[in-house]
Amino acid sequence: MSSVISIKKFALWFGLYALGSFIAHNLLAFTIPVAIAFLMLVLPGYGVGLLYLIFRAIKHPHGQLRYRNLWLWVGMTCQCLVLLASPRDCYGFKQGADCTPPVAGFAIVVVLYLISLFIFFKTLRIELPAPES
Repeated sequence: MSSVISIKKFALWFGLYALGSFIAHNLLAFTIPVAIAFLMLVLPGYGVGLLYLIFRAIKHPHGQLRYRNLWLWVGMTCQCLVLLASPRDCYGFKQGADCTPPVAGFAIVVVLYLISLFIFFKTLRIELPAPES
């Protein structure tokens, strides 16, 4: 398990990670299939994760959070695999016979990334502060 971090700080870091991921996807693989996969699958996953963290921060304003380092690294590895597997041979809106990206491998890696993101959020542990007497 990780060291203790406040829920608000973790939500801020996760929001910055989601923004950085969006920028990296657009810079490295600016194609229509990647944009569709990111906007329809990954971005809603980030949104659900952020909403979960925001609601937890509202419910437990002084709560602390722990996460499993293993699932953090699995998620980061899957993020890198998504960036590596994203189709890049038809940049932007280029059309033609040579624009046939390997979408099947990319779709598998995106699904693996979403599964790792779900497991990461499922294994988060919230520790409430001790009640004052």
